[in-house]
Amino acid sequence: MQTFKRNNPGNIRYNPSNKWQGQIGEQGGFVIFDNADNGIRAMVRLLYNYKTQGIDSTQAIISRYAPGSENNTASYIRTVSNKIGKQPSETLQTANDYYNLIQSMIKVESGQDADAQTLSAISKYLQYPVVQEISVAALAIGAGVLIWIFM
Repeated sequence: MQTFKRNNPGNIRYNPSNKWQGQIGEQGGFVIFDNADNGIRAMVRLLYNYKTQGIDSTQAIISRYAPGSENNTASYIRTVSNKIGKQPSETLQTANDYYNLIQSMIKVESGQDADAQTLSAISKYLQYPVVQEISVAALAIGAGVLIWIFM
């Protein structure tokens, strides 16, 4: 599948104003990353940025990430909500919520389940985000709950 050939499992759209770490090009309107780890990093960073804007439910995230002008957004939201066991309008709060969200979004975007390397990268970036790049002042993990404190 093209998403994995581009090392872009989240099918992030190319935008010349974004300078993702590991971005090496563009193909068919999508970013090409030098490796899948950087593709996952970008996806996690993008979702963190959404959270800073109050975009923190499956419905809000996917409506922004996969607009109806390009996707069957309602079906995408239903599929992911069912997979992660959350109502579409329910706020996602824990690292586990976002882990499941990203895993499910990759399945929708690529048509394939995430492999072990991809799952490991998701876990890594949810536990240790690139703080200075996403304006996060502090990150605390306790009792399996990810708490974001923004500047």
